Amino acid sequence: MTRLNRRVHVLLDDSRFDRLRERAAASGTSVGGLIRAAIDRELERDDRSEAVAALEAFLAAPPVHVGTPEELKRDLRRWADEELD
Repeated sequence: MTRLNRRVHVLLDDSRFDRLRERAAASGTSVGGLIRAAIDRELERDDRSEAVAALEAFLAAPPVHVGTPEELKRDLRRWADEELD
């Protein structure tokens, strides 16, 4: 389990806190655990958004001709020979 060593002070109105406390009790966790889970979900959503944007950019890029396997092998051998000289 991750060691919890940072503290954050968050001010909530009574209604929000009561709803959090009720939800935490219903799910068998603490208010802090519920808040940490919500933070994790938000951060994962951001990570997915970045990954989706990167994938969309990749798919929108023009196609690149890389050649046949034989051409690639030849080019790699030529590149390796040039690097070793």
